[in-house]
Amino acid sequence: MRSNMSQHFSELKTLIDDGFSSIIETIGISADEVQVLGRRNAELAEAHNAQNLQFEFLKQHLQQLSSSVENGFNSTHELTVVSADILRRFSELKASVDDGLTTTSNLSTMTTDALERMNAMSISVDRGFSSLRELPTLTS
Repeated sequence: MRSNMSQHFSELKTLIDDGFSSIIETIGISADEVQVLGRRNAELAEAHNAQNLQFEFLKQHLQQLSSSVENGFNSTHELTVVSADILRRFSELKASVDDGLTTTSNLSTMTTDALERMNAMSISVDRGFSSLRELPTLTS
C-alpha cells in the first residue's frame, strides 16, 4: 500500500511539473524568467510585510495620539469647569468686598457725623461752663 501511495504521489508530482512546464511554454517565458519573477515576488512580499509592520506601528501610535488628544480634551473640559468655578468664586468675593467697602464707607460717614456731633456738644459744654462761670458774678 505504501508503494502504491508513493507511486501515486510520484505521478501527481509529474503531472504538476508537466502542467507548470506547459503553463510556462504557453505564456512564453523561460525558466530563468520564472525564477526572476519568483524572486521579485518574494521581494514584493517582504516589502509588503514591512509596510504592514509600519502600518501597525503607525496605527498603534495613532491610537496613542488619539488617546492623548482625548485625555487633553477631557483635561481641558475639567479645567474649563474649574475655571468657571474660580470665576464664580471671585465674583462672589468681589461682591463681598464691595459690600465690605460700602459698610466701611457708611461707617466712615457715621463716624464723621458722630465726630461733628461730639464737636458741637463740646462747644455746647464749653458754652455751658462759661455760662456757669458767669453766674457767680451775676448773683453778686
